[in-house]
Amino acid sequence: RSQVRILSGAPVSLLFLSWLCHADGMGDLFDHLPQTEPRGWPPPGPDNFYFCSIPPPEVAAAVLRQWQQLERQLPGRYSVRPTALHLSLLGLVHGRGPVARDLDQVKAAMQGLRHPALDLVFDRVETLGRKTKGHSAIALVASTQPQDALATRIYQALRLAGASVDPPRKSLAHVTMAYGPAIEGRRLTVPLSWRVESFALVRSVRGEGRLEPLGEWPLEG
Repeated sequence: RSQVRILSGAPVSLLFLSWLCHADGMGDLFDHLPQTEPRGWPPPGPDNFYFCSIPPPEVAAAVLRQWQQLERQLPGRYSVRPTALHLSLLGLVHGRGPVARDLDQVKAAMQGLRHPALDLVFDRVETLGRKTKGHSAIALVASTQPQDALATRIYQALRLAGASVDPPRKSLAHVTMAYGPAIEGRRLTVPLSWRVESFALVRSVRGEGRLEPLGEWPLEG
């Protein structure tokens, strides 16, 4: 009986964190939790909402310097969005409808989330979403993928709060520098380091090439 009281009073995210982070089929673990009603947040419309990390000014400046050096060697025309630089973590808009009852539910789910800071080293440039026509993403790509564990924690916190969101997919840690014709991948002469110390919920404003932060939370140093 005393064990039951201890377990029932402890935060689920702490009791099962290690197990959840290494479990397969995370969607199945949370299928029994209630889903939100059809009306909710994010609101319908063309904008995208997602969790990401936004580089501090000094890192953003270093990313743009990398692009300027590379652009001199490229014949094509490219679109650069300096106010939209970010490291993607977890998207919120999906085919099952709204994620939450309101924005406050999503923000509340992030309160108390604990995760160590991420150390990223970007050592190469690659074309992502390569297209024969249209705009491919030209991105700095990191040698390791620590952001996947953080995306998993965000997902767990949302589901435990009753929000409806798809499990994260393994991703390539990258920061998109520009959009345009595909290029051949290449190594950086001097890798770029970024210690990621926070993550944010943002609205990507369609047609304006900028991110609107809706909330930001620190990572543990």
